[in-house]
Amino acid sequence: MHFGDVVSFDATYGTNKYNLVFVPFTGVDNHKRCVTFAAGLLTKEDIDSYTWLLDNFKAAMGNPPLYIVTDQDLAMRTAIPKVFNECRHRFCMWHIMTKVSEKVGPELAKDEVFRKKLNKIVWNEVISVEDFEAQWKTLMEEYKLANNQWLCHLFELRKFWIPAYFGDVFMGGLIRTTSRSEAEKSAFGKFTSPNASLVEFYFQYESAIDAQRHSDAKRNAQCEGYFPDYETPLLLERHAATVYTITIFYEVQKEIIAGCFYCQIVEIRKDGDSTWYDIKEECNRIFCVKHSPADNSVLCSCGLFNRLGMVCRHMFLVFKDARLECIPNQYVVPRWTKLSCMEHLTTREQHTSRDSSTKLLMKKMWSDIYSCIGLVGGDSDRLERMTQVIKGLKEEFTQDGATQELAKGNKGVIEAFCETRAPDIVTIKPPLKVKNKGSGRRIKSNREKGIEKSKKPKRLCRSCNQFARHDSRNCPTG
Repeated sequence: MHFGDVVSFDATYGTNKYNLVFVPFTGVDNHKRCVTFAAGLLTKEDIDSYTWLLDNFKAAMGNPPLYIVTDQDLAMRTAIPKVFNECRHRFCMWHIMTKVSEKVGPELAKDEVFRKKLNKIVWNEVISVEDFEAQWKTLMEEYKLANNQWLCHLFELRKFWIPAYFGDVFMGGLIRTTSRSEAEKSAFGKFTSPNASLVEFYFQYESAIDAQRHSDAKRNAQCEGYFPDYETPLLLERHAATVYTITIFYEVQKEIIAGCFYCQIVEIRKDGDSTWYDIKEECNRIFCVKHSPADNSVLCSCGLFNRLGMVCRHMFLVFKDARLECIPNQYVVPRWTKLSCMEHLTTREQHTSRDSSTKLLMKKMWSDIYSCIGLVGGDSDRLERMTQVIKGLKEEFTQDGATQELAKGNKGVIEAFCETRAPDIVTIKPPLKVKNKGSGRRIKSNREKGIEKSKKPKRLCRSCNQFARHDSRNCPTG
């Protein structure tokens, strides 16, 4: 399992002067932050273009994602199964639910009870497939929406967006909408310009990626030199702090606290070599947990571990009752640990050339520097010692004569970085401007038109002497 197992991608516009569509692929790292795996530029948003993009993404990543989230774009929906035939495709729930008010009519759009009932069914991650279908049909009959064409179409596509149909898929507990892609659009928007050429866009993209890597390196360093506050005397909590990143640890800590103080074992049953626990929460809900002491395997009816990859409160309560000091290895998902990034770097290093290994060593060096800074903290003696070491290395490298060989001007630096020599004659021409659905004026819905109309200021009608949205020429009284 790696960060690329769960991916979201969405088209972005206005990043270059040729109106090429920018499509970044976004995932979630071990700090629950957005990470960009790759990106492409498309001239058209059709099936062939997306098929080409996904083919190249698959080749670059080495393995296809297990789970991918997009909007309801038909071209994406057709291209994904052609390239990723075993990948689970999910529609963005936010894009769907924002259209409800427009599709069900003005009366139901204002009905808060209807919206709460619908959200309770649609966003429920614990509900079974059978319960969802039964509750959906009941709600449609209650509000006379059984013949609503849009809702009927969504029900036919329910396997693409309803959480009940993804209960067997690890989704990181995070990506059920394209909000991650929307966040990346905002991040890239700080660096890109709609008037940029492709060369300028490339350097802007690299700047954005460098900023992302810098932030990730800082978070990794903070994990090394950070000591959290413990809330329980359990050694399980101490073990979690040494294994997980800071963000994940605090989520795991909440489950530990809830298991210790807000859950209780109401019944214990023996079944051969296994033990069944009935655990009651404060809300009086009962969950069943099966524990096999031979290998410390645990199965909880809440299914939280399968969805999030983190041990739930009921499992922690069982571990506590079994007097375990460490979380069993099978329940520590590598993607949430501190070492997950370093493991990927080590794996890549084994399959790369000498030059690539140098770049990996550079990344490790920066990671070590940030780790040292985190460990220094406010200790003045450590700070002075680290400063002296860096200053000594700087003087040594300045005096050994190699620095002068490296300084060959901007052209030499670029050629060394790209590992190629610039040609004397450049024959590459810029692409022609293209027109896609995001490059022109968007067609507004009736709902949007109504909202804009309601915001227009009223003016005084000389015929009826009233403030209204008409004048004397089209006054209804005149």
